[in-house]
Amino acid sequence: MRAAVIGGGAFGCSSAIALAKEGIQVDLFETASTLLGGASANSHNRLHLGYHYLRSQETARQSITGFLSFMFEFGESVVTGFPNYYALSRYNSLTTSEEFTNFCDSVGISYREEFPKDEYLNRDQISGCFRVPEPLVNMESLALTLASKMKYLRVNVMLSTKAVNIFREFGKFRLITSSNPSGSHYDIVVDATYSNNRWLEDGLGIIPTPKHYEYVVIPEISWEARSPVGLTVMDGDFASVMPSASMAKRALVYHVKESVVAGPWGEHPPPPYRDISDKEVKRIISKSSHFFPFLEFAETLAIRKAVRVVQENDVDARLSSVTSYPDIPGYASVFSGKISTCVITGEHLVRAVVGSVV
Repeated sequence: MRAAVIGGGAFGCSSAIALAKEGIQVDLFETASTLLGGASANSHNRLHLGYHYLRSQETARQSITGFLSFMFEFGESVVTGFPNYYALSRYNSLTTSEEFTNFCDSVGISYREEFPKDEYLNRDQISGCFRVPEPLVNMESLALTLASKMKYLRVNVMLSTKAVNIFREFGKFRLITSSNPSGSHYDIVVDATYSNNRWLEDGLGIIPTPKHYEYVVIPEISWEARSPVGLTVMDGDFASVMPSASMAKRALVYHVKESVVAGPWGEHPPPPYRDISDKEVKRIISKSSHFFPFLEFAETLAIRKAVRVVQENDVDARLSSVTSYPDIPGYASVFSGKISTCVITGEHLVRAVVGSVV
């Protein structure tokens, strides 16, 4: 049996690994020249344990469950042992400290009331602060581990290779790629492209799931802190600063409102990423420094840019999911929510798709 996985992010690689463990011959296609070169690498490198998702306990519980499998498979890529804080704004917050602690208790994640050093957080703007054990993931290390696991399982990884068309033919799929214009036949095709799968849906006659697309910018700054510290103010149009998991004395700044520099777009993926102005980057830093005063003196060293895809919902859910189609046996699409769930999502994929073609 042959399978094609389209997309070389964390969820595409985990899907390829899960299929290969079943003895299936797997080809993985990635348009970029590296694995994890898209949304995975350009994220806030937070390994979610659910603290963000007070209005979606399902997302929190899935993140917690996925975290255990992620640690088992990729523990060497996880960065722990640094203080990480969640704070509640004194003004315009959608959540109180009591609601936050009640939520943590209900889903079973730990916390303790504690403030970081005054230099990190403007206490005048904060009603409560909690230290939590949420870690980071080093994406460079994770990419190496995924590549090693796929090599061991004999997954054929084709980088700089674009999948361009797909057809149903004689009970199989014929996939056309930039390296093979005549196409190859597969029993299973997995869409793990995250932000660019409309052509697959159109080619197979699938009605797309409602979603919207946004351009997100995360400035990478210099930070001379003696040791890394994570800082998040929630719940509303607030900000967070997370230490870089791969580079010392660097941090990543994200503002819930200002980091979304364009969008949302619906139906179709957005146009190519436009240039980001210095004014937009400075606005992200300026608005975030309202809570984190040390940002006023930080130097912006780089910016991370990503297309974020959000399935439409009313409760701020960010669930990972696998969608299969009874009338298209062997085909499934993977929607990536939190990276901590990539392993369990790959396992779910196997259950959803392999049986349909056996």
